[in-house]
Amino acid sequence: MFKHQNRREAIEIVNAFIELGYNVDVVYYNKKAFLPSRKYDVIFGLEPNFEKFARKNPKALKIYYATGSYWKYQNASIIDRVAEVNKRRRSSLRPARLVMSHQSAELADYIIQIGSTFTVYTYPPEIQQKIRLIRQSSFEFLDATLENKDYSSARRKFLWFGGKGAVLKGLDLLLEAFAKRPDLELYIAGAPEKDFINEYYNELYQTGNIHFLEWLDLRSTFAQDIARSCGFVILPSASEGMPGSVISMMRMGLVPIVSRQAAFDGIENFGVLIQNLTVSNVLAIVDEASRFDEDVLYKRAFMSQRFAKENFTLETFKSDLKAVLLQCFNSTQL
Repeated sequence: MFKHQNRREAIEIVNAFIELGYNVDVVYYNKKAFLPSRKYDVIFGLEPNFEKFARKNPKALKIYYATGSYWKYQNASIIDRVAEVNKRRRSSLRPARLVMSHQSAELADYIIQIGSTFTVYTYPPEIQQKIRLIRQSSFEFLDATLENKDYSSARRKFLWFGGKGAVLKGLDLLLEAFAKRPDLELYIAGAPEKDFINEYYNELYQTGNIHFLEWLDLRSTFAQDIARSCGFVILPSASEGMPGSVISMMRMGLVPIVSRQAAFDGIENFGVLIQNLTVSNVLAIVDEASRFDEDVLYKRAFMSQRFAKENFTLETFKSDLKAVLLQCFNSTQL
């Protein structure tokens, strides 16, 4: 239950439907499954099974649960970023995290979206009106005391915390930027693809200020130590819904430095936006952040932590979901 916040959210989705008076059949999203012949009032979920079941139940209310950008936007972003890296380094990296073609958004009557206002704009204009945003959850056990932190040291330390799709999530930009700034430290928690590791072997393993941690267990003392050491969590991603890794580190008191694609509405109040996904822009941003006054960094960390705790809980997720489901039900005669 603690490997990803979506595992607990899946249970709360079922609970929300039950509390609204529905009987629920649960099917894994991408595995072949027997579909009973009974009539369904609502089909809710994500691709590929959402599309399959929606087509078999054309009269049902179809609610697509979207956790990322529109798939065509994401695929184009990945292809463009990988092509950019391969041209810059004369490498042959393969695109990772490509989404298979599907028509879930087009088939849906409504789309419940994990993301931001920017995420909505990644969809075609004719689909955007279907979208209803909700907040995702985070783990309540993630917490940190901010008062005893060494902000003079922390402002020079940055954490990239991401899943698969290293180029999609901008790790190449960070490695090349921090290789030019030996006075700043970058910690990497994640599992880049093998071809990416081979291409960036020198930066990952032989650059003194870059520390490749691989997998980071959020429940470990080591994760707490890393959060206490770093001032920022940084994610220059080209496509996201709402990155749970960033929210998790915000709960631990790190200030988010993210691209617009990985940001949430209101981040400008305490975080830092990466406007352009280039090595030079990343360099400029980390240089600016590393020069934050200690009091300024503490205040941003405090606001970041408070925002995450107030907005991204299992309770806010379920509350948002039930409210939006009721809107969908009330506007449709089932």
